[in-house]
Amino acid sequence: MGIRVKKKKPAFYSSRRKRDKARLSFFFLLFFIGLFGVFLIVETFSETRNLVENDENFSKESNIVIYDYKTEENVRIEPKKVLQPFQMVKIEKNFPFQVVKSTNSLPNKSSARIQPLRKKFENPSVQSDWQSVSGSSDKFYVYSAYYVKKPGHKVRVIGAARTKTGQHVQCRYYDQVGNHYSTVDGTIRTIRENWNLRYSAIFVICEIPPENIVPKYVSVMPTSSPLASASNILRIQQHLDDDLRTESTIDFSTCVKPTFDYDNVLEFLEWIEFHKLMGVKHFTFYNHTIGISKYLILVDLDEMIVPRRGYNYSQLIEQLDTLSNKKKIGAYSLQNAFFYLQWPDVRLTYNLSYYPLAEAVSQQLLMLRKTRRRSRLHPHKQRSKYICDPEKVVEAGNHFIWEMMPGYNTLSTPSHLATLHHYRVCEFGGNQCVKTPSVMDKSILPFGESLTVSVAQNLENFSEKCHSSVSTILDKMYTTP
Repeated sequence: MGIRVKKKKPAFYSSRRKRDKARLSFFFLLFFIGLFGVFLIVETFSETRNLVENDENFSKESNIVIYDYKTEENVRIEPKKVLQPFQMVKIEKNFPFQVVKSTNSLPNKSSARIQPLRKKFENPSVQSDWQSVSGSSDKFYVYSAYYVKKPGHKVRVIGAARTKTGQHVQCRYYDQVGNHYSTVDGTIRTIRENWNLRYSAIFVICEIPPENIVPKYVSVMPTSSPLASASNILRIQQHLDDDLRTESTIDFSTCVKPTFDYDNVLEFLEWIEFHKLMGVKHFTFYNHTIGISKYLILVDLDEMIVPRRGYNYSQLIEQLDTLSNKKKIGAYSLQNAFFYLQWPDVRLTYNLSYYPLAEAVSQQLLMLRKTRRRSRLHPHKQRSKYICDPEKVVEAGNHFIWEMMPGYNTLSTPSHLATLHHYRVCEFGGNQCVKTPSVMDKSILPFGESLTVSVAQNLENFSEKCHSSVSTILDKMYTTP
């Protein structure tokens, strides 16, 4: 059998092939440089045309919209009355405002080149909404903005973006009439409780230069488009200092996260009326702010914080404040106690013969039927919930405060003073939870009669206004798996 010998190609052949590859690479390089140049020219022409169109459109406007915070209405005035810097003027309804001199902080950039916001400046009110951040590398939305006095001098914007984002942003500040006067770099910070999901809630932290007053509005912009027209505008909300809070401030409010497919009328009335007995005056269900409130309670609809000494949350807070330095307490953590719905009912009874409907209601109220709980309480920060002073919280979590304002901390409430009653099925499915050690817990006993009467009265009002039968609602019993 013969052996084939592979002939070696001449050296000049290999050299010519390398030269051909080099020429081809150079050709592709010139092609892409030319294509990029065409795109750049088109983009520049488009931007210049948009700037001119915006300037022309603004010059045609005969007035400017200003939002009157007292009456929550729009007021229009002529531009010539407000374009003088630092001039205090009065318009109809006697609403004062101040025009701030332009101090654009963008280096070597003229504020005149930034596309005007005035044409779209139409009453950015307190009730925020999701607004997009156009030009960002991925989906990016902002919702509301707040002025933070301490620590530092900054604006905190709440939004949603990619959990792991490399987006860089700037914050564009405006005065009361929509005049841009400053742009600063912003920092994106993803909340800690993000569960490694693709998207998460985020904070955009915008510093305020020391020489500037607190802005009235802010837009979040990608740093890649510093001169583009803003796609979002948020009114910057300011909270009152402790010494400015008035008697009209609500002592206790509660906030509930989103609820889906929930239609249990009796259970909802029970939850509402119990918290009213505890002193809660305002209820917020999935919104961006609770308004002016001294204390905020963050619980779900199957959870209630039950004091074991005292008759409401005010008395509970008074007791807890004696356990530590009151001036340093920003939140109060409550340990979780599971009252599994699979355990049989052990009803608490009251003499309600004077009010037959209340007597019937007492047989169905969850807190009066499920009085057996798991013996072991969860430690603080595990399944726990809390009462907090919202002015002292930077980042709130589901079960504990992630970050407090400097100088404040969370007090762990002793279980003999109060616990979180959590009424639910076994957390891991099935019925194995009923085998765990349990005890009878009758801490709801002092509130049972008042709670029953309040629920019965509101049930009557509800059925009358909604043309619904009381018996139909009562027949919808709490069910166990």
